[in-house]
Amino acid sequence: MKVVVVGAGTIGYRIAQGMSEKNKVYVIESNPDHAAHADELDVQTIVGSGASPAVLEKVLPADIFVAVTDSDEINLLSCLNAKLMTKDRIKTIARVSSPDYIDKPVSEKEEFGVDVIVCPELALADEINTLLSIDGAIDAEHFADGKVRMIEFVIAEDNRFIGKKFKDVSFSNYCIVSAILRRGNVIIPKGEDYLMPGDHAFIICRDEDIDPVQTLFGHINEDRKEKKRVMIVGCGDIGLYLARSLDKNEKVILKILEEDSERCMEIADRLPNSLILNSDATDVDTFEEEGVSKMDAVIALTGSDEKNLLCCLMAKHFGAGKVFARASRPDYLPIFEMVGIDVALSTGKTTTSEVLRMAAGTSVETLRTIANEKAEVLEYIATDDSMIIDTPLKEINFPEGAIVSMIVRGMRQLVPTGDTEIERGDRVIILSKPEAYAKVSRMFK
Repeated sequence: MKVVVVGAGTIGYRIAQGMSEKNKVYVIESNPDHAAHADELDVQTIVGSGASPAVLEKVLPADIFVAVTDSDEINLLSCLNAKLMTKDRIKTIARVSSPDYIDKPVSEKEEFGVDVIVCPELALADEINTLLSIDGAIDAEHFADGKVRMIEFVIAEDNRFIGKKFKDVSFSNYCIVSAILRRGNVIIPKGEDYLMPGDHAFIICRDEDIDPVQTLFGHINEDRKEKKRVMIVGCGDIGLYLARSLDKNEKVILKILEEDSERCMEIADRLPNSLILNSDATDVDTFEEEGVSKMDAVIALTGSDEKNLLCCLMAKHFGAGKVFARASRPDYLPIFEMVGIDVALSTGKTTTSEVLRMAAGTSVETLRTIANEKAEVLEYIATDDSMIIDTPLKEINFPEGAIVSMIVRGMRQLVPTGDTEIERGDRVIILSKPEAYAKVSRMFK
């Protein structure tokens, strides 16, 4: 496929890097330094504005057009021009940050001349909010319009399932262990497999079954308070998106540390139930005085990866519960986790997933990468042409390295067994390693 990426910042570079392996990728970037960095990839780089028709003439027509600069207006105008110049024969994705354009992480906005608008900041805030509500979770995604959840847990040493073969335990009434990440390797579990301490277990369950799932795989604190004490460090776009949600939550006591005094005044009226402090969280005395040791969660969302890491390490030192750190560079995520950060997050994941989904074709509704891109979660809709319908799963020669994890049939969510048959119109959630993806895809075409 021919893919055009406008903007070679962190998100644009990551998309270009991921798409260039199997596609022809063009990168448009107005900053010569960023363009030079992108030129290190196997892509063609053009220095200029993605909104300029003269520049777009050099790269169009194309199959997919992605605009991910820091300017909402440039991104929207670039997509609109690409649509007009190709007579709507192109799929477009625009990144935006302003709530004036979007009120949820991913939205279709054809009236703007854009197929999909993605707000990475809102997506990250939404992910943190979800993780705060699930004890022990370090990642969470939703599928099938929110009916199905995938939750990543780190298995503790006292977990009841450690050492027990999956064929000898039963939790399949409401969930499936779809993958295990162990020492950097992804395992699609079978009957002889079992959990070990430190494993990352990827659980796919029905949305209404989150409570029993976190009891089985999470770390429930029996002495937890009725209200969670949460501290946000840095209240930029992501911090404000998250704070607005938590400010309305009667079960949360929210404290915000923001270094910019003007920003404090700006957000005060929007967060009537929160305590906002004009303070530098990297000052040890201030941090301790603000009661970080009593916090159930500390979330560092400043624009500096180094400051976020330092704040979280200090919070851990003083005895805070769960710590979250934003990393603007995705390659920092494993490093953050290595030094003890409970949850490290990057804003690029949702945008990248939308590009991958669009590239995958019409049969794929949703696609998410997990385990540092060592596996993918795919959501297909079964059609009359799908090879997998009307046959018990145990009789299908399903690809090695993939597993059917959930089936959504109308308003029902079915945890599949060997006797389950997929029907026309079913939404099918599949976890697949990259080497099995092509075979899985063919079964639904």
